[in-house]
Amino acid sequence: MNRKQLAVAAILVLLVIASNWLFRQQDKLPLPFVAQQPGPDAFAENIHLEIMDKTGHPLYRLRAADMEYYPEDDRLQLQHPLLDITRANGANWQVSAESGHTSASGEPVWLLGKVNIQRLASDAYKSLQIVTEDLLIQPSAALAETENAASITGSGFRLEAVGLDADLGNNRLKLHSRVRGQLNDAS
Repeated sequence: MNRKQLAVAAILVLLVIASNWLFRQQDKLPLPFVAQQPGPDAFAENIHLEIMDKTGHPLYRLRAADMEYYPEDDRLQLQHPLLDITRANGANWQVSAESGHTSASGEPVWLLGKVNIQRLASDAYKSLQIVTEDLLIQPSAALAETENAASITGSGFRLEAVGLDADLGNNRLKLHSRVRGQLNDAS
């Protein structure tokens, strides 16, 4: 073998050794980072959550047909949510909507689209219905608010207003503007 052939053979041997070493190192290299697509991390159907106070009495119940959890902003997306808020004074409110979202802690809850708020009739209270859109509710404090039009119907009256603050625990409504009412029966 002449020098030229010896040099070519040496280079080929070095290339084989180097490529073999690189091939073995491939398993040790970290995988390239793949950005996670935005979207739900978890989902559930027919959820039922019951939130208690410090003494173990129920503050509220939250049900939904579907729930999706988005970890990037710690958000629970709800389809057809229904909140049951019961207070020791006998007030029992049910709040339902087309959709909504909340954080993993459950406070506050944004109810989106058409929202129906009902105080169920009891020994202490007559029934009351409020229809509005896009309601922010803090279920543990039993507070709700909207800047949208609201229609309030009770036994013998009907009110229309724009904007509403509701203290469901104390059965108080504050109407913001353009309030109009109609009394039907004063019995």
